[in-house]
Amino acid sequence: MFKQVLSQDIAFFDKSQTGELINRLSSDVHIVSGSVTQNISDGLRSVAQISAGVGMMVCSGLLCLAPTSNLAALAMSFSTQDR
Repeated sequence: MFKQVLSQDIAFFDKSQTGELINRLSSDVHIVSGSVTQNISDGLRSVAQISAGVGMMVCSGLLCLAPTSNLAALAMSFSTQDR
């Protein structure tokens, strides 16, 4: 952005005041900096949420297997006792 300002014609600098240019540059840098920070923060939060969601799905799947396998073993034990 600064390089673009420096490549302007002399007439551009004659009609624009120095303070105005500096103010515009600093405000643009502040806006871009805030946007980058926000996007990085949102990206990291999304990765954490996806990881937690996948982890919960795996854990809940394993927790569901334990009672189910116990019920199957219990049913098999009752069926063998009848014989």
